[in-house]
This record gives sequence, C-alpha cells and structure tokens, in this order.
Amino acid sequence: MHPECRHLVVDGHSVIFSLPRLCALHASRPRAARAALVKALQQFQDFSGTRVSVAFDGRGGEGEFCPPGAVEIRYAEAGQTADAIIERAVAAYPRPAEIVVVTRDDPERAMVESLGARALSPLGLLDWIRAACPPGTAESLGA
Repeated sequence: MHPECRHLVVDGHSVIFSLPRLCALHASRPRAARAALVKALQQFQDFSGTRVSVAFDGRGGEGEFCPPGAVEIRYAEAGQTADAIIERAVAAYPRPAEIVVVTRDDPERAMVESLGARALSPLGLLDWIRAACPPGTAESLGA
C-alpha cells in the first residue's frame, strides 16, 4: 500500500471487468458482482483504515442504503460516467496527493494523475487487499 494514501477511489466496473470471476458473475447477475466488489472493499477499509469510495456507471444503486462507516458508493446519473464522478472528487479534494484511484482505463489514469492523485491498476488493488485483509479476501474476487 502507498503510505500516503488516505482515500482509495475505485472505478467499480473497471475493476469488475478486469477480474474474470467478477466479469463472469456480472454477465448474469450485475448486482451480485457489484456487491462482491463492495464487500471486499469494505473489508479493505475496515482492516487498513483507508477510506474507500467506489463509483459505478449506470443507475444500479437506486434505493441502496450505506450506513456510517460503510464504503461510499456512487452511481453515475443519466448522461454522466463513473469517470466524471471520480475526476470531480479528485479535483475537489484539498490534498489530491492523498488519493489513489483504481482504474484500468489509461486516459482516466492520466487525468487523475494530472490532477495530483496517484493511479493503481485493478491487479495492484488485489495486492493491497492481500496485504491488508485476511487470507481469501482477494481470491473471492477471482484472483
């Protein structure tokens, strides 16, 4: 893990489509794939102490409730993308160098890095989860 990371921001579908098990699950049960990712991210947040937010394209989250201490989940509205949510969050953060954005999208990586954040690949995220969480957490995502 990067020692200066205070906030991990995850492009949810970018991670899902990078991991074979989650990608296959998403094909038949998209909500279950998102839930599996969020569960692993919640474990990462709980064990590492790093704040975690995840952004998804689409409107799959209507009616979902996030209790205090839960991973922040944001869904793009009509005409918006998860990338736009992430870029806005990074640009508004007072210390963007404390943010690490997880995405496989090279243009998105370049954009968030130009805003002062760091970028991490989905496979790098799995390494962070392995380092912070009990055995099996990363493997539940298909690693």
